[in-house]
Order: sequence, then structure tokens, then C-alpha cells
Amino acid sequence: MVLGKLKDKVERVGRKILEKGLVRVMPRNPNVLTISSLIITLPTPYLMWLHHYWAYVLAFILLLIASAFDMLDA
Repeated sequence: MVLGKLKDKVERVGRKILEKGLVRVMPRNPNVLTISSLIITLPTPYLMWLHHYWAYVLAFILLLIASAFDMLDA
């Protein structure tokens, strides 16, 4: 009962965010998101080549962001 009410509230808040925020920010052409994810992943081979811990972490973060962009353009 309580979880159902919480789920409904989260869904309402999520819909408001999507309707007012994310929809206005996202480009109308999905190719923009694909190209931007490609640009974000360009420095990752160089970062992996450096063999430093911070470079691995940064490459991982860049790949996460790029994959999120790819998921949004579907």
C-alpha cells in the first residue's frame, strides 16, 4: 500500500521532469546525440594508453556518459 503510493508519486514527478525539462533540452534529431557520444568517446583510447588510475576512472566515466547518450537517441 505504502509502496504503491510512493511509486505513483515517483512516476508523477518523473513525468513532470520529462515533460518540462528533458524534452526541451533534448535535440529533435537523434543523430546529434549519436555524434556527440562519438565525440565524447574519442579521448578514451589515449586515456587507456596512459596507464594511470585516474585515466582509467576518467575513461570509464566518459564511456558511461556516451552510452547514456546512445540510449537516449533510440
